[in-house]
Amino acid sequence: MEGLKSKLLIVYAGKTTTAEILIRLMDEYAKIRKVEVRAKEVLSLSSEDINWSDTLIAVRGADFFLSRIIIKAKKNGKQCVLYLDDDLLSLYGSQSDYYSYLIDCFEHIDILWGSNKRILERCAPYISKDTKCVDAIVLDPWNEVQKYTNESENVKIVFAGSPSHESVVLRYILPALDLNDPPKMVHRSTRIWHNS
Repeated sequence: MEGLKSKLLIVYAGKTTTAEILIRLMDEYAKIRKVEVRAKEVLSLSSEDINWSDTLIAVRGADFFLSRIIIKAKKNGKQCVLYLDDDLLSLYGSQSDYYSYLIDCFEHIDILWGSNKRILERCAPYISKDTKCVDAIVLDPWNEVQKYTNESENVKIVFAGSPSHESVVLRYILPALDLNDPPKMVHRSTRIWHNS
């Protein structure tokens, strides 16, 4: 087996910031480990992709297609990982189809990988006792960032998120900041609010 590369398949439902970041991180990880990475949006995924892989990482899981893909991969003997960076259980509520799809994912994964311990704690009652929970950082992309030093009285706050967070920022965060000057919105792949 020495010299053989592990084959990691990342699947996601729609292009999101979370999917983009995870794919970039795993591509970097692949450079330092013997790992071959393939990333596919669910609608372009084939059975051949699943058969090719050793491990499948589903990015978020509250999606009909992702839940069925995890079930198929598990039946084919693949190691299945679900990555969550939000409390999707609370977001959708128990009466939602998305909630059901997430529970289907929980029932078939080997590893639940969360961006923080609170997400893992929230999901723990829904996963098998054999499922491993991981909140480790695979690769720290910020190792070049300098430590924060307070060089002036000015403080800048940056909120980076997908466009789905805009209502939260406008309704809760900006009013809580009680700013004299309204922040300017900068449009990138996501929206960033800042006060210059």
